[in-house]
Amino acid sequence: MGQAQISVYSAVKAFGRVFAEGLWLELREHGVDVLELVLGVTRTPAMERAGLNMDIPGMNVADPDDVAREGLEHLGDGPVWVAGGNYQAAQKRSGFPRADKVAGAHEAMKRMLPPESGK
Repeated sequence: MGQAQISVYSAVKAFGRVFAEGLWLELREHGVDVLELVLGVTRTPAMERAGLNMDIPGMNVADPDDVAREGLEHLGDGPVWVAGGNYQAAQKRSGFPRADKVAGAHEAMKRMLPPESGK
C-alpha cells in the first residue's frame, strides 16, 4: 500500500506483486515456481539503520532467517505467500475503502519512525 515519504518504494512493491503473479501464470506450466513473499515488519539491518522502532508493544516483528526459511518452505504455494503470521493483517490492508486503509497504515508507520531532529 502507498506510504508517504517512500512512494517509489511502495510502487516497486506493487509492481513486484503483479509481476510475480504474471510470471507465476506464465511459468507454472513449465514447472517453474514463482513466489512473491510478503514480509510484514522484519528486523533487517536496513530497517535498523533507518531507525525504525520495531519494539512497539503488540507489533509482530519477524526475524530475517525465519522469513527466508518460511519462503523456501512455501515456494510451491505461489504466486503470493504472506510470511510471519501476517496473513490477517495483509488481508485487512487489502480491503476497502482505500482512503481509510492507507490513512490508518500511515498513522501506524509514523509510530515506527524516529523523531525528526530539530523539531
